Amino acid sequence: MDMSRRQLLAAAGLTGLQGVKSRVETSRKPIRITNCYGAGIGPAMSSAQIEYVASCDLCIGGLSLDYSDADQIKRTNANLVKIRSMNPKFKVVDYTSAPDAPSSTRNLPANAWLRYENGTIAAGWPGSAMLNLAHPDVIEWVAQKAIRHMKSVDIDGVFLDSMGAGFDAWECNLFGRKVLHFENEPGGNFSDLTWLNSTWRQAKLTLVRRVRDLVGPTAIVMANQPGHETAPSLNGVLLEDWVDSFLSGERTWKQLLDDCTWWHQHCVKPALTTLSCSSGVVPPYNAWTLPHAKQDELLQKGKVQFSRMRLGLAAALLTDVYYSFDLNTRWRGEHWWYPEYNARLGPPEGEPKAQVDGTWQRRFRNGLVIANPTKSAATIHLRTPYTNVTTQQKDHQFNLASNDGLLLVS
Repeated sequence: MDMSRRQLLAAAGLTGLQGVKSRVETSRKPIRITNCYGAGIGPAMSSAQIEYVASCDLCIGGLSLDYSDADQIKRTNANLVKIRSMNPKFKVVDYTSAPDAPSSTRNLPANAWLRYENGTIAAGWPGSAMLNLAHPDVIEWVAQKAIRHMKSVDIDGVFLDSMGAGFDAWECNLFGRKVLHFENEPGGNFSDLTWLNSTWRQAKLTLVRRVRDLVGPTAIVMANQPGHETAPSLNGVLLEDWVDSFLSGERTWKQLLDDCTWWHQHCVKPALTTLSCSSGVVPPYNAWTLPHAKQDELLQKGKVQFSRMRLGLAAALLTDVYYSFDLNTRWRGEHWWYPEYNARLGPPEGEPKAQVDGTWQRRFRNGLVIANPTKSAATIHLRTPYTNVTTQQKDHQFNLASNDGLLLVS
């Protein structure tokens, strides 16, 4: 089985399913939940796994089967039929990383790996190596790799990871900053970061357009954090850990909302842009190799970061995008489910509005969503009583902590 770095990363995420039982409620829209990389869609799914996946509206990656085994493909497709019968709007997209591949990959084009001046292949995410996207045949190879499972498994499209609009220096520097002097080739200066950024940005745009050409206009194409120029070819993007970047001060709340809104409005339909938030708990790489007790400790610590979960969910509801909450970028895809995900808000009525106290509100037919992205607690005064979905408290007045969200139903 061909395991990408994200499939490996999410492999232990299935442990989060223990003790979790979700309900498929299509009437809970507009809350739309995405699982990133850890859905576990395959031939041997339990009824609880099928129910969880059907409760999601989108799964990015998370396919787990041997694609050379016809029986596994048949049983996986049968499970997808069950999932779609429970949630007709469910979609799943296959995962491919754009700038890297597992180090063990064979049958690559000539000179496919990016090399340092001494000839050493540039390492990326643990277990992967960096591809040389300056070569058109490498871009074509990635595009063909992205669509390779669409003819056998009943998936809706593809997802291209690590599509940041430039060279992926962050990936080369995961374990300490390096002098990124690469082996030069005719026509390019691989040690010039300006040239690298320009070349890789154009390569990723070419890749997105090529994938769209290959899958046609009705299939789903998504990407992780690409440049705006890719929007006409995409159904949406993953704004991975955008909420975390607000909480760390890297972007403002207004920038976060504007990014969600821009992608939701500019991508082709159906619009599947997903806002991602992690728990703030940082596990080591390959955390699933830890003793089970330590894994459980990490997962439980992350699962109960309720304020972060609610703040991110509120942001998604303010901007009409999908939402994903899990442990960390190093360990995605937990099968966590929260009462807030089942809130019967009904459709939105109007746009989100900033309040004088710094909170943001948006009205829905059956409720109200409030986010408090300020550094101070807020007291929310309402004319009519509402019920707090989290606590089931019914009142005219609610206290909302700093960096927290509130879902109210009438």
